[in-house]
Amino acid sequence: MKTKILKITALILLGFLSACEPTRFVSVPVEYSARTLFRPDSTSIVLINQFDLSQQTNFNKRQLSVIKSGITTSVKYAQAQLLQLSNVKVINLVDTTGFVVNKDSVNYLALKHHADFVLALQSFGAGIDLGAMDNSTLSYNSNVEVHYKLFANGGVIYKSLDGSVNQALTDLPNMGFFGNLIMTPGIGGNRKSIVSLAEQAT
Repeated sequence: MKTKILKITALILLGFLSACEPTRFVSVPVEYSARTLFRPDSTSIVLINQFDLSQQTNFNKRQLSVIKSGITTSVKYAQAQLLQLSNVKVINLVDTTGFVVNKDSVNYLALKHHADFVLALQSFGAGIDLGAMDNSTLSYNSNVEVHYKLFANGGVIYKSLDGSVNQALTDLPNMGFFGNLIMTPGIGGNRKSIVSLAEQAT
């Protein structure tokens, strides 16, 4: 009986002493350098669309027209930015008239066009949100989100490239619940803002 009590006391004392020890830290080296780099001599990039616009059924014809303008602006600006890099060639396969999704594999496209990278538009979103409200005015913000993926090594590795930005619109008078429902701004009437934000987000 005494032996059991001594063992229990020893275990409690050992647990108490180990709990009082200072926390120990171990340094672990972490490598953040890029796994692949643009070549200094010549780099070719295929630009494609993997965003299915036909699935965006919550937009009317006018709104879809603005979304298409935003996508076109985003793709053109992405290409323009890439071409500012030295020794970079861009092969743009994005259909900005029908916005057909490119269903070919990344590996196939890279081999076919002898490309080092494939940049794919994954999604594009735009909207108008209520910012603030008081007794006399309502403020709204337009916003755009773009999502790309840059594939390397035939699609073995990739980097997500996401951008989002919003911008305040002109305040509107507070016309009460039903009046505000009728007067709420939409993306269909804010083409200029959406197109500008598409470029900034890209």
